Amino acid sequence: MNSELNNLEWFKTGFETYNPLPDTLLKINSSLKNYIIEIVIDVNCKDVQFLIPKLFKTLHLCEVPHCAIYEIDLKNLPTTINAKTIEKTPTIIFSKNEKEHFRITEKITYASSIEKEIEMLLSQQ
Repeated sequence: MNSELNNLEWFKTGFETYNPLPDTLLKINSSLKNYIIEIVIDVNCKDVQFLIPKLFKTLHLCEVPHCAIYEIDLKNLPTTINAKTIEKTPTIIFSKNEKEHFRITEKITYASSIEKEIEMLLSQQ
């Protein structure tokens, strides 16, 4: 878990209280390890405060070894990070072989939970 985020009360509470679906974790576990995950946040953004603790709990339980976190200020949007355009936070980018495969921007849109959203997006790859 990211130590700087761990110092934020909203992150600690969200991480500790979130219980991802075990069946879905089993389905996405091995696939997630093949991706480089970049996360762009503004810690004051309500969408970040809602989604990012759930994402980190999911990544932690899937034993994803590393993800890159970039903290920005919403006032500086849009911006570019590693040649990728960022327009909203959070932006969660999943890349493999130096190519972006999919991203989650601001909210989950296709599923009822972050792990189900990831499962659905992985299944389209």
